[in-house]
Amino acid sequence: MLCALGGFAAGMACMTQAHAGYEVIALGVAVTGLFGGMMVPAESYLAPRIFGQRGVGRAMGLLSGAILLAMLATPPLYGLIYDLTGSYTGMFWAFAGIALLALLWVPMLRLHPRQMAREAA
Repeated sequence: MLCALGGFAAGMACMTQAHAGYEVIALGVAVTGLFGGMMVPAESYLAPRIFGQRGVGRAMGLLSGAILLAMLATPPLYGLIYDLTGSYTGMFWAFAGIALLALLWVPMLRLHPRQMAREAA
């Protein structure tokens, strides 16, 4: 997750530099796609370890709903920021900042569900 979130933030930061030319935009899109795509298998790997076998279905269902709402809200937000500022740069910086903020939460992930942790102790 650290690698995926860090790479995603770097890709978003690259896209804020559109004035530097097509190559920088292409690099930003490629890096964002590569590292953003790493998050999907990471979610499937981490969910059972965090929520346990009994709660993984419910957790993934709720997570999928939250992700869907975020994905549906993103295009109108990009449009709103563009209409207000005349540039997409603000949204790219916002997404880079959110990814960096999420990096701070990664070390706090408990990789053993509570019931397993109590049984092991």
